[in-house]
Amino acid sequence: MDGHPSAPLVVPILSVGEVEDVTGKAALTAYVAGYETMCYLAAPIRPDHYERGWHATATFGTLGAAVATASLLDLSATETREALNIAASMPAGLKKNFGSMTKPLHVGLAARSGVTAAKLAADGHTADPSALGTDGGFLDLYSGESTPDLSAVPNLGTEWALAEEGIHVKKYPCCYFTHTSIAATIDLVSEHGIDPAAIQSIDVTASQGAVDALAHDDPETPTQAKFSMPYTVSHAALRGDVGLSAFEEPSLSDGDVRQLAERVSLTPDEQLPYSSHTATVRIKTPDSVVDRTIENPPGTHERPLSDAELHEKFRDCAARVYSDTQVETVLTQLDDLREEASVASIAESL
Repeated sequence: MDGHPSAPLVVPILSVGEVEDVTGKAALTAYVAGYETMCYLAAPIRPDHYERGWHATATFGTLGAAVATASLLDLSATETREALNIAASMPAGLKKNFGSMTKPLHVGLAARSGVTAAKLAADGHTADPSALGTDGGFLDLYSGESTPDLSAVPNLGTEWALAEEGIHVKKYPCCYFTHTSIAATIDLVSEHGIDPAAIQSIDVTASQGAVDALAHDDPETPTQAKFSMPYTVSHAALRGDVGLSAFEEPSLSDGDVRQLAERVSLTPDEQLPYSSHTATVRIKTPDSVVDRTIENPPGTHERPLSDAELHEKFRDCAARVYSDTQVETVLTQLDDLREEASVASIAESL
């Protein structure tokens, strides 16, 4: 669906799940419902929707959050339909705001809107029954230049995006379009024993979608740095990784990273589909020229992260807010979420 389904789903599920005191299994069921809804509604209008300039995480996320919340509230089919049609008036979010504080705000607004739509439906609020459709409805207005391709929608109940496409977990905390280039850079420097100080140039070729999204060659803020190919690739080459600290001081003002970033170029590969994450990195030194093409970023279903990598990522994030004891307790609860009797108990642990 050209976006990040978990971002607008997990927070509503945990917050509404806490209030409703649902089980871990019910939370997982709500996630599946929201995830499939987002992919189902994206199918007829992607990638035109994203290419047009919509932030798909926010637009489809609103609809997914509505269905996830409806699942937790145990709404009827009729009420859930109303929730979706109400939510059809709420999707928003522009790619133009990528690299600003407003980009992540899109996700919060989508989550809030989805919860609001489901709660309104639960209270008897109604909407036009065809608000999601192709006659002036969501699919029509958000489709871009082309007509929605309704033949692209999956067969509900027999085709599952979650099973067939899987979840792509982000290994690095920056724009997904940078991930293959980061991984290729780290691989090349490590495998060839490249001294970063000797690098004369790093040339990256990627999809037009990547070029459009990564608009900040000389980032001034952490949010801009997350959408900068020169910054993320140079940090990967010099520091061997791109973690949360890469987008904080002193990393942002690291002179070595900034100097190498000036020698990083990004050009589009016209042979790649617009939203492709395939990238080729070519590193030139006085002694050699080496390159690496990576099709799937680490963390995709083709290259899944190990449990150890997932746990490391969780700890790196959560330890910034919670004590070591809280982090380990919640990590255990989430690992065994299917067996957890109450989502509220996770909140209590925090």
